[in-house]
Amino acid sequence: MADAQDLLKFRELVEQSGLPEAEVKRHVRTFGEFFSTAKQGRTKFYAAGSVDLLKQIHDLTEHGTNVPSIRGILRGAQAGSPAVADLGMCVTLPAVGHAEQPAGESLTLGVLSDIGMLQASVRELQEEVALLRGQVKDHEQKIISHQQQLKLVRHEVEDRRMDALAERLERQEQPFWKRFVPGNAQKKL
Repeated sequence: MADAQDLLKFRELVEQSGLPEAEVKRHVRTFGEFFSTAKQGRTKFYAAGSVDLLKQIHDLTEHGTNVPSIRGILRGAQAGSPAVADLGMCVTLPAVGHAEQPAGESLTLGVLSDIGMLQASVRELQEEVALLRGQVKDHEQKIISHQQQLKLVRHEVEDRRMDALAERLERQEQPFWKRFVPGNAQKKL
């Protein structure tokens, strides 16, 4: 471990990283094996390099990188892999998916940024699809309502047609002279 002046208390680690205390606690708890620490009594001290490590973890989480991928990146950095010597330039991710892919493929932070943007686009599209589904459901309800109204109108037209047909049949059954004489005049005859 380095000089005693290179060691930081947790509070100093939070201050120098510029991150919220809750986020620093979460990162230290989740990625504790990557932080160099020393204990003096009850006080835990962190190496000065922990500030950079926290910032790198924060940047990776901001780009949407999941915890297992971050662990793979940090393991690659610990192993001294030349591909990940500078995490600002290039990061190593564990191979995922096909068995033919070599373990530890290199991806740039630009690609991680693109992945983050794609994930945001997918979320936006999912929200848009949900909105469109709601609109389709509303339109389906309107269509059903219009179909019911159309059915009622058809029944009314059919009833009127039947009434007109019945009236025509009644007239045909009457003698021809009653058809030409109005109803009040027929009573007088």
